[in-house]
Amino acid sequence: MESVELAEELTKRLGVLICDFKDDGASQPQLETTLHEYVALLAKLSKIEDRTPIPLALLQHIDSGRHPDSYLQQRLVAVQEESKRAHGKDVVLMQFREELRATLAEDAQGEFKAVLQTMERKPKLVKLSMPTHLIPGDEEEIIDI
Repeated sequence: MESVELAEELTKRLGVLICDFKDDGASQPQLETTLHEYVALLAKLSKIEDRTPIPLALLQHIDSGRHPDSYLQQRLVAVQEESKRAHGKDVVLMQFREELRATLAEDAQGEFKAVLQTMERKPKLVKLSMPTHLIPGDEEEIIDI
């Protein structure tokens, strides 16, 4: 982009130098220097032009006689609208996440309470009969489950 701006600047300088050119010999060195800079810059621009992508829509826009700035303005408006849509989606997803988090917290709290209630219940006592010939002593033992 700097090269294009520099080419524009050199073109303006060349225009001024050519318009103000006097054949007295004093203007000649400055004109030659600026011309050499301009040719070198054009060679540099020629090398980078193949690597610079230009959207086909922009070329069609220019071919139809419209100014390139109007194409840029249309693209910027489209980007702003897409940015607003993306921001809206982001806000909705954040709200959904918060709502989901709150709902899951309520459910988890309810399940936690249910587990606590289960643990607080009195243990059931089961009466097991043991054969007396295997275990000496009491025939019955109460086991807490």
